[in-house]
Amino acid sequence: ILLAALWLWRTLAPAPRDETLDSRASPARVAVAGIACGVGLIVLQGIVVVTGAAIDPGVRRAMDDPDNRVDLNLPAPALALSLVALVVLAPLGEEMLFRGLLLRGIWSRLGFGWGCALSSLAFGLAHLDPWFTGIWPRSIALVLVGVGLALVYRRWGYATAVAAHATVNAVAVIALLAA
Repeated sequence: ILLAALWLWRTLAPAPRDETLDSRASPARVAVAGIACGVGLIVLQGIVVVTGAAIDPGVRRAMDDPDNRVDLNLPAPALALSLVALVVLAPLGEEMLFRGLLLRGIWSRLGFGWGCALSSLAFGLAHLDPWFTGIWPRSIALVLVGVGLALVYRRWGYATAVAAHATVNAVAVIALLAA
């Protein structure tokens, strides 16, 4: 699948973007920019979910319900593999799919606004988890994270978007382990 995605990616027209952080940037600079953007996206996501819980008592009940907790009681090797999949592999693949292919493909035909909106909507729909915090605040938060990642991709490119996405996922994993 990755080879097919890479081939398809190469067939798309290059996405125009501000080259503020270009492909010659050091890996440390890419990582710092991605982590900073990821932290901002985490804050935005938290504001949306907390606001949703304040507005909708059903969301608050879903968040407080102990039956809605994810069980991470796995053997150590399976847990380690799951963590690598969530924090490393998922950001690599999802950024390739949602930003590298979907956003770029729509962007080249309909413009960045439509590409951003449609790829962010697809990102939010792909991450629905109605059993955890309720559908509506989490979906809005994930669509906004998709918009943020599209903007990061537009300005700084794939590697920085992957670093931002990995930061968001790492904080989610830490929150799951803490719960």
